[in-house]
Amino acid sequence: MTNQSYMIDANGNIIETASCTNDPDGKIAKENAERKAKENREKEEKVKEKRAAKKAEEEKAAKKRAEKSAEGKETGDYTLSVTGNDVKSMTQSLVAESVSISAPDRSSFDIKA
Repeated sequence: MTNQSYMIDANGNIIETASCTNDPDGKIAKENAERKAKENREKEEKVKEKRAAKKAEEEKAAKKRAEKSAEGKETGDYTLSVTGNDVKSMTQSLVAESVSISAPDRSSFDIKA
């Protein structure tokens, strides 16, 4: 038994609460804590590996983009004509058309009404 308490209620009834364990020296609790810590370390390692793989993939993609732009693709000014009834439809059309164009890093556009 690890804990025992008594309480007397307003009617004079006695309430007893007792806590018991089958692990008096704490060996099972210690093993469980060690197992949980090991599982947490393994999870952290997996997360680190995923992050490293994602970072390597992003670096590879950035390198490919740099190689493509270094291949001599055309950069400069582009003119797109977009018509529509509202700004939302015009923006969607603009985005759809500009996806196929390799724009320089410093790009901007003006909307004329």
